[in-house]
Amino acid sequence: RVFVAGATGVLGSRLVRELTERGHGVVGLSRDDRGDEVVESGGGEPHRGDLFDRESLVAGAAGADVVVQAATAIPTGSGDKTWELNDRVRREGVENLTAAAVAV
Repeated sequence: RVFVAGATGVLGSRLVRELTERGHGVVGLSRDDRGDEVVESGGGEPHRGDLFDRESLVAGAAGADVVVQAATAIPTGSGDKTWELNDRVRREGVENLTAAAVAV
């Protein structure tokens, strides 16, 4: 069983599909209905949560043998402020996901 953070993005959605095609059970982190659809279309099971909510990550990763960090927030606009969310994902989000992996 694999828990994928970033399962709705470019890389993560491909990972969900590849893993399910190889017979793995996949739970993909999702924030909304569109994300649920992306995860389901790849054969995974969506889990509503947020990288900045550690408990939601622990719940999503429960029972996982592997936790994958594919989450990012690469800006499509210009300017330094547009990178702030990506920086937060890389620092706080990864810290939360690592703690969730340790917890499960």
